[in-house]
Amino acid sequence: MLKDRRFLRLWSAYSVSTLGDETYVLAVPFLAYQEGGTASTMALIQSCALFPQAVFGFLGGVLADRSDKIRLLRTAYLASSLTLLAALLGYVFIEGGRLFLLAAAALILSAFAAISAASVDSAVPSFAAPEQLARANSMTETTRTVATVVGPAAAGVLVAAAFPGTAILVNCAAFALSFLLLKGLSVAPEPRPAGHSSAGGAVLRDLTEGVRYLARSRPLFIGVFLSTSANFIFGAYEAMLIYYFRSGLGLSEKWTGLALSIAGAASVLTALLLVWRAPSKNFGRIMTASILLQGVGVLIIPLGGGIASAVCGQVVLTVFLVIYTVYWRAFRQSICAPRFLGRVSGACRAIAYTGTFLGSLISSMVLGLVSDVASVFLGIGALTIAIGVAGSFVLAWSTRADGSTHDEAHTGTRREKAGT
Repeated sequence: MLKDRRFLRLWSAYSVSTLGDETYVLAVPFLAYQEGGTASTMALIQSCALFPQAVFGFLGGVLADRSDKIRLLRTAYLASSLTLLAALLGYVFIEGGRLFLLAAAALILSAFAAISAASVDSAVPSFAAPEQLARANSMTETTRTVATVVGPAAAGVLVAAAFPGTAILVNCAAFALSFLLLKGLSVAPEPRPAGHSSAGGAVLRDLTEGVRYLARSRPLFIGVFLSTSANFIFGAYEAMLIYYFRSGLGLSEKWTGLALSIAGAASVLTALLLVWRAPSKNFGRIMTASILLQGVGVLIIPLGGGIASAVCGQVVLTVFLVIYTVYWRAFRQSICAPRFLGRVSGACRAIAYTGTFLGSLISSMVLGLVSDVASVFLGIGALTIAIGVAGSFVLAWSTRADGSTHDEAHTGTRREKAGT
């Protein structure tokens, strides 16, 4: 992958935008706090960065399938940069409206992020051979994990600068650089069947067609169900984790942050290892096995009852979460007909964010009813293991049963390319 200049340019643009965006997203609560925002205001601004991902995920997939994926990606990056430039000017000159500007910018950026994510995900197979999909996705996952580790520190430094708006300026420049890095690249859309108009009025039909394709494909449908289940469970888990570290183990903010940083470093090393030597087959088996082992990691946390077991369990969880993310992407890229890949990717992202949101919402209710979070972790771990075990059998069966469907889908796509 490192010798393919076209893929490196795509990966570089993605990396720059992700690092800048992760820093900005984490800087927004700091900026809101400086402007006198209350806890509810800060939570509202954070929700503005999550909600559009679920809503615009489907639309981003439709747009990715209907147009040149790189051109669409460049458009999203340029629009994000201009949005941040406008937010920066407003931040400087409209002092009384800074909180509103931060929320509006987070909302708009999140919508463009859903479009760019579907574009990148569906463009990767055009730059990587089937046997390289796992390594290609490992490289993008490495960027994401590095961003989650570096982002908090970078956000704190930038907000503490003489001009707090530096965080906005840096992300604005990051999107502009990503836009320039993709200049000259293109990925033409897949040929459309006869009678399919490219007019805007056909967007709903394309969306419906993509959802039907996803529902008819047993392996993809089961993969989405597994992904949504995992995101729902861990949406609840993540919301409880800090509470468990602080209340259950009595850790200070400093030691809680250190424990999470250790897990973050482990996830970065895992992603780098996959870039170097990632298995290039059996994507579905690796994906479901990693779900099972995530459940093991969750069980380790309360069973040990101490700081060491909590850190160890969190490391196990994050390591196999990275592996799961890489192989879930590679799995759907390898079996999805190219004409539907943007819509499938967008739908997967939208559904995953919905699952995470609902899990977080339910966890807030659980924390109000149950004081023993350790027992909740035991239930989450056991349920995750059960999902992994069941998923491995069901996915293996569905892949065998649905093989002819995917052969027909890809054959149809090749015929469209040949113009027959």
